[in-house]
Amino acid sequence: MKLGLFNHAIVSRTGHSFWSWMELRVQNISDYERNARSIYLDYKLNHVEAKNQLEEWNSINLEKLNEMREENKELTFELSFPLRSGRYTKDEKEQLKLEKAELKVKIDELAKAQKALKDEIKERKKLLDVVKREYEGFGKKRNWRGLTVRRTIEALLRKHGIDFSAYHGGDLTGRPIQNFCENANQIFEEIQTVLIETVNSPGYSCLANENEVRDVCSRFKQLTILMDGFFSLHMMSRQEFRNIGADAVRTRCIKYVDALQTKWRDLHLSIQAPKFHALSHFETQFVSNEGLGAFHEQFAEIAHRDGERDRKRIGAIRDMQKRASSQSWHRQIGSSQEVQAMKKKFSPPKKRKKNIDKERERNEVRSIVLNTVTNELANNTNTKMKNYWSRN
Repeated sequence: MKLGLFNHAIVSRTGHSFWSWMELRVQNISDYERNARSIYLDYKLNHVEAKNQLEEWNSINLEKLNEMREENKELTFELSFPLRSGRYTKDEKEQLKLEKAELKVKIDELAKAQKALKDEIKERKKLLDVVKREYEGFGKKRNWRGLTVRRTIEALLRKHGIDFSAYHGGDLTGRPIQNFCENANQIFEEIQTVLIETVNSPGYSCLANENEVRDVCSRFKQLTILMDGFFSLHMMSRQEFRNIGADAVRTRCIKYVDALQTKWRDLHLSIQAPKFHALSHFETQFVSNEGLGAFHEQFAEIAHRDGERDRKRIGAIRDMQKRASSQSWHRQIGSSQEVQAMKKKFSPPKKRKKNIDKERERNEVRSIVLNTVTNELANNTNTKMKNYWSRN
């Protein structure tokens, strides 16, 4: 969820995101490339609509079609018995043939409708691939003027330890996203300064102005901080959930989900993203499971790490009873007060005052933004951003 939401909102190259706004409105690119991008997104939307039509058709008719096919198989099996077997009379067998013929007509009609939808998806996918290649071709033909803003921002992000991966579609992954969230205030202030200097440069041609840059940077900074707070909630363990209390956690969870969904829509970001749809079900699952920490992918990675450690220690023990006894013995040793005291003596805890202060400041920023958005929703004063991705 973390990678999906963050990349979709901030660094997605297509669709609506902060990065695509920057390239479309601030980057010095030709009108031909902007039109090619709009055409590509239109064809992409058409392809998605065709897939949705097939999914809707399947939800209504697929089960019925499969039942008809199973029934047809049964009739074919029954008709395979010859008359001399005495299983059916001649009239009964003729009746079965009529039923099979009628059923075959119904199956063919449904299968034909399904095939037509699938063929439509294939045709739209072919057209989408054509316009996508044309749009991406413009990006490859850009000169240095058409890449100045992107390279400047990428260099700025690298100073904060944020690199775009060579895999995962070039998106940001775990640690870079964490660095971005930790320094969201500072990063967006620096980006805003760079973009304002760019749009105000003498002779520089772009669609954005200073007011637009300030508005967009402020809104996406707010969204990023809300996502950061939501991600911290997402990482809550079951024990932490019980310590805080179900009612307090539920209230906090509802506030974050409502604020995040509202700001997401205000920025005209796609609500068809599966991870965004999961937000609607988050509060129910979060409370019923007493926190999602144990279901989070990072907890799964920790479990894999611990499992690998146990495998190296007891993997050679083939007797399952001895293996279980060994694990229990090591747990008891690790929980012993004498062992804990010796660990503290030879491995003193690191000083984390700086990190604690930074985390405290980060929590304060989260609370301020969450309270601001919550008050806007309560007073109905939130406003939608202008759709800068529209061709109109």
